[in-house]
Amino acid sequence: MGVRKHLITLLFVASLMISAAVAVQSRAHYQETQYFQVKGEVKNPGKYESKKGLTLMQAIALAGGLTRWADKKRTVISRENQPNGQRKEIPVDLDAIFKGKKEDVKVLPNDMIVVPVDGRKFSWPPLLTLRFINVWDSAIQR
Repeated sequence: MGVRKHLITLLFVASLMISAAVAVQSRAHYQETQYFQVKGEVKNPGKYESKKGLTLMQAIALAGGLTRWADKKRTVISRENQPNGQRKEIPVDLDAIFKGKKEDVKVLPNDMIVVPVDGRKFSWPPLLTLRFINVWDSAIQR
């Protein structure tokens, strides 16, 4: 009985050590992983894992594509400036990129892509106001 008890204890300790090692590796991976955000008039706004070479069109596709209310001419990439930590606003014309008139933009870690609502696509002013508030409210929550 003593050997069996000792063996069970050893197995239990070994399983705890394996669980701890997996938890440490998972936390290290999470801290090393970098993200970008897509907000506004996309079907699935949120935070996505940044990958090297990712373009704006690919990032929007990851977010489910544009909604019918998206303003393709006034999209903005808010990019973090490393030395001082401030953000720089980069205006982007998605329509020109779709048509091949402009080159697709690379998305960097910590970028925030904001696709605003196109006010010309609404006929009822209160609805326009609500959509605008939702877009900028989601952009402010970071």
